[in-house]
Amino acid sequence: MPPGLLTHGTRDPMVSVYYTCTLADLMTARGHSQVTQLFNGEGHGVPSNWAQLVWPFFASRRLGDR
Repeated sequence: MPPGLLTHGTRDPMVSVYYTCTLADLMTARGHSQVTQLFNGEGHGVPSNWAQLVWPFFASRRLGDR
């Protein structure tokens, strides 16, 4: 499984942040690389600063990395 980037707004009214945190824990427990970024106070959707926060994650990895 390739490295995973999980993002979630802490005030998402549609999907509980619990599910993202649970997925992160399961991935880690199974030895899969993951980074979780919680957006404090954000709801359901993509915050305006999303790209500047996630591009470093993608830029530091290559296809085929595990």
